[in-house]
Amino acid sequence: MGMMDNKYALAVAARALVAGLGILMLSAFGSGRDTPGGIGGTGIDPGGIGGTGITALGPIQRFGSIYVNGREYLLTPETRYLVDGAKRPASALHLGDLVVVQAAASHGKTIAALVRVQHAVIGPISQTDVDAGRITVLGQTIHLNSDTLIRASGSLTLSLADLRVGNVVAVSALSQGHAQWQALRVTRIATGAAPSRVPLLMRGRIERIDPAKDRLRLGHIWLNTNERTLRGVTVGQEMIATGSYQDGHPDVHSLRPAHLGLGSVGDRMYLVGYLRHTSQGWRSNGFFLHIGVDTRFVGGSAKSLHTGTLAVMEGRVEQPGDIRLYRIVLGAIPMHYGIPQLTHGAEGAGYRAAGPVIERPEVVRPEMQRPEIMRPQIQRPQIMRPEIQRPQITRPQIQQPQMMP
Repeated sequence: MGMMDNKYALAVAARALVAGLGILMLSAFGSGRDTPGGIGGTGIDPGGIGGTGITALGPIQRFGSIYVNGREYLLTPETRYLVDGAKRPASALHLGDLVVVQAAASHGKTIAALVRVQHAVIGPISQTDVDAGRITVLGQTIHLNSDTLIRASGSLTLSLADLRVGNVVAVSALSQGHAQWQALRVTRIATGAAPSRVPLLMRGRIERIDPAKDRLRLGHIWLNTNERTLRGVTVGQEMIATGSYQDGHPDVHSLRPAHLGLGSVGDRMYLVGYLRHTSQGWRSNGFFLHIGVDTRFVGGSAKSLHTGTLAVMEGRVEQPGDIRLYRIVLGAIPMHYGIPQLTHGAEGAGYRAAGPVIERPEVVRPEMQRPEIMRPQIQRPQIMRPEIQRPQITRPQIQQPQMMP
């Protein structure tokens, strides 16, 4: 066993204690809408799919069914969909949405039981910088590049220059830490000419709590809330805040832990994310990563890793929140990894695999009455047999010849 394996063994015991405390913490907050149990802590039973459990975290790259991190996940009538914890139809999926897919491999196919869209932030733009390629939303810095999809409601293509201060946007992005995000998709939400109330969602670490004023500081911004929402919340927790932005003031209606219990022990994991080195080792997307001597590197080596490295990773869940990596791909572009590049006009709007739901009209079968058929009466003709007279036959007289002696 190598030195990295020894460090990993020592860290496992410490992280087991942390995981146990985390479970108690989740119980204290309540289950939430999307974490009450079931597969991956979602409360949704895949319904007898069977096979090897698979969890994927990455952007939707293509439809038909959906491709995530270069792998196809088949959508069925039993597949369930959540957008930020709320149940939605398949049509709520879009290219570039960051999703968590809970699936199972069976008979050579990977079937999705649950697809969860997870936005990084939803709210009004407070700053734009076209030259630097970034916007600011609820104190979060959102970086955009040439691969970022910028869309209006209805999938109309926009540019960064089309985004204005005050526009309400929903951002799917990969966390870079410290309130920095790399955007995969930015969708401008239509809220009317002068909205007094717009949706709010943000993720971050609770930095301060002010119970006297019923507010908390999350990710460098103060958010108004109420006594009930603050109950049981402590400084240092990573939380997801949802609510609304009312007359210029952010108001939080609910808080839930940011860790959603991705993957079950033994599941295969396919994820994309930025790496961060800590005193306990490498982390990404809230997971501890074990990189051993058997981990295979593509596009670099273990020496290439540093905080801020973007990688596509494959591994196995060793214990809750802990992944042993089998493969790391460096330098991959999340939207194009593992599949041919999308051609112009190939995007379309929303989910396209299953098509619209068509209700069959009720057809009333006419009552068919059998017609009465009159059988014709057929009279047999009388056939007169002709009388045939036998001719009189006269036998000829034959004289026998006289024989001479």
